[in-house]
Amino acid sequence: MVINGRYFDNRVFVANQADLLFREEEFIERIKLGLIGPDTKILGGSIGPDVVLGTKCIVMGHLTGLIRAGDNCVFGWESRIKGGVFGDNVVIGDYVIIGSQCRVGSLVQIGNATTLAGRTHIGDYVIIGASCALENTTVDSETVLGNHTLTEESPHIPSGSVVPNGATIVGAHGKQSMIEIIAF
Repeated sequence: MVINGRYFDNRVFVANQADLLFREEEFIERIKLGLIGPDTKILGGSIGPDVVLGTKCIVMGHLTGLIRAGDNCVFGWESRIKGGVFGDNVVIGDYVIIGSQCRVGSLVQIGNATTLAGRTHIGDYVIIGASCALENTTVDSETVLGNHTLTEESPHIPSGSVVPNGATIVGAHGKQSMIEIIAF
């Protein structure tokens, strides 16, 4: 597949089908200031003026709002990222929706068609499966959530948890000791 586009400041590639939601001169200035890291590729979707990307990021979705992403982050096709903070080496699948108050640690994988909403915080070394829905959820480091996981009532999922496919996790408004995992 050949993607037509051009390099800005010899460091950042923007495909023809990608939209910059601000003037080209501002984009070049952001690159020079280090707000858009070198070797970043914007292959589709759109990128807003308040987005900061580290080195070697790949954008294929729509990034709007206040976003801070570390190095080597991948934002999948048609993902909708409305804000948030992302550590290094984060891979976000296709058709993912992430709300403006979410925080995602480093070395995290988020599966296709997953939604993170409210004040959801994801620790480091976490894998979240496809088609999950998490709202106001804290997921500690070194945790795996299976496909189709749902959360209710602000759960706190402790470090080292492995949640099976199709589970509903019910918390007691952030209290770790009150988690019930209901598998189907």
